[in-house]
Amino acid sequence: MIKSFLAIQILIVLTISNSFLSFAGKTIPLTPINGKAILAVINGNEKNYYLLNKGNPIKLKVDGPTKLEMLTRLVLPKVGIVNGKYSIKVVEKSTTVKYYSTSTEKSEAFVRNPNMILGKSRKFTMDVPEGNHTYEYYLESDNAADVAIKFSIKSKKGKNSTSRVELQPLIYEKVVTAIIKENLISYYVASKQRDVEVRVIGPTKLQITGRLNFDAATKGIQKYAVSVWENENKLFTKPLSTTKSLGVSYQEWKDVVPGKPDKIYLDVPSGEHLYKFKLEETSAHSISLKFLIPKKDLDNEG
Repeated sequence: MIKSFLAIQILIVLTISNSFLSFAGKTIPLTPINGKAILAVINGNEKNYYLLNKGNPIKLKVDGPTKLEMLTRLVLPKVGIVNGKYSIKVVEKSTTVKYYSTSTEKSEAFVRNPNMILGKSRKFTMDVPEGNHTYEYYLESDNAADVAIKFSIKSKKGKNSTSRVELQPLIYEKVVTAIIKENLISYYVASKQRDVEVRVIGPTKLQITGRLNFDAATKGIQKYAVSVWENENKLFTKPLSTTKSLGVSYQEWKDVVPGKPDKIYLDVPSGEHLYKFKLEETSAHSISLKFLIPKKDLDNEG
């Protein structure tokens, strides 16, 4: 009986959740669209870097969601300066999404050019959201005109990657279809008039992805909150903020623009639970929600 009920309530849509990767797997190097390739010799090993010139940005395409890692080495002059400060600005469609400032000093690493001295490596990371992104990297430095930079992501095939299934809520206002990179993704709408209710059997970890829904005229960062209830008990309230998604739209809801996704996680104890999700602390009228659990936890139903 429980299994047949589950079959009705659960859409078995297998997916890989990048948010649950440990990012401890194999590193995958990325090649930017432009930028001169150079070989840096580090502890006797050759490593590929790309030369970022001041005033001439490097462009990089990345598919999210993922974690992007940048390893940078300031190119110092052969004489005169032994250390330097610099900043890397990351821009997407005229919007600065990351700004990283650091300092470095001369290192033992070198390139096969006697006029180029590499500074010690400095690393920064970025969480790349869902979708296809093109980033531009700008160098800002008073001491040098170039920096060597290497891009990489972690493999999605680590042992901690998790297959997931989508849960269909019992109660919701309506279903909408988000168009993301030509993929059609179903979301369930919670409004201020109607909450979304989901039945879950634990123990498991429930992943909730939310997209705040914007009116066409709404601009800038919007704050909101999602509260999680079981019966009449509020378990917690999660404050969030977001902006409009670029290049994402609803197939059947043209007058509404989905926000960038936010994720919430709920540890579900053993037994059957009925959770209610409420939209709070916002002028927005609704939010679109999606629910996933690890595929292995479907055995809880038996």
